[in-house]
Amino acid sequence: MNNEYVIITDIVADLGKQYAEAEKIDIIPLYYRFEGEQIVYGGENEISQEAFYEKLSKNIRPYTMGANIQFVEDIFRKRLEEGKDILCIILSTNVSGTYNAAYTVANELRQEYKERKINLVDSLSASLTEGLLVKEAVNLKNEGKSIDQVTKYVEENKRKYAARFLVADLKYLVLGGRLNKISGRIGNMLNLKPVLKLTEDGNIEMVFKTRGHKQAITAMLKSVKETLSSEDHIAVLHAGNEQLAMLVKERIENELNLKVEIVSSITLILGSHMGKDAVGIVYIGKR
Repeated sequence: MNNEYVIITDIVADLGKQYAEAEKIDIIPLYYRFEGEQIVYGGENEISQEAFYEKLSKNIRPYTMGANIQFVEDIFRKRLEEGKDILCIILSTNVSGTYNAAYTVANELRQEYKERKINLVDSLSASLTEGLLVKEAVNLKNEGKSIDQVTKYVEENKRKYAARFLVADLKYLVLGGRLNKISGRIGNMLNLKPVLKLTEDGNIEMVFKTRGHKQAITAMLKSVKETLSSEDHIAVLHAGNEQLAMLVKERIENELNLKVEIVSSITLILGSHMGKDAVGIVYIGKR
């Protein structure tokens, strides 16, 4: 007989509170603060998208932090005390140190709860490339699959979802330390729009730079068409610009003849690196 288990993930999976509550998924929050401020945001203490991106527009740099290790321990311990095993699917270790926090907690609690299983998966993903994988795990769990069966599936399919992102303004990459100021200034002067992708090992890498927003979207669609392997589970993500996301959705459906299932905003943690008006496509395909 299979033991009862729970699925835990993090806020960057972009699953939304309603879905998490309906499926009884525990969400690990991540935190951030702004330069010159002592207030830490994240979890129950959030600000609006509008306020967040307004601060970024004023070049106020956000500093992102990993998970609170005590919070991770508390939620793990709560589920273990209930007699449940744990499957924890976490965003890429190349994006955040959250997996390392969960790994440390899991190793300690395994000694205390020797009869329980704590399975950890580094998803090598973020946003809905992670979130759609978690949804698949939830569906398998609901079908009656054991924790080990679901863990095996997730490990074998964690590179299943690919992503292409268009960053509207290079200054956010500069503020995040991913591009030097001179390159960023020159890039913006030339109106260069970088298109990014999630790599096989869960890093964020530039695919190419184009001149102008319209050309960048065209290049992003071309890259999706060349690497797409399934017409299922196509999503469009945005950073505070739903109108732009709907435009990209329309172009995907008209030019690629594909159905977009989800249009959603990204978590503010990712928005701190991408900046307002970033837009991306998540799909099944080659990274």
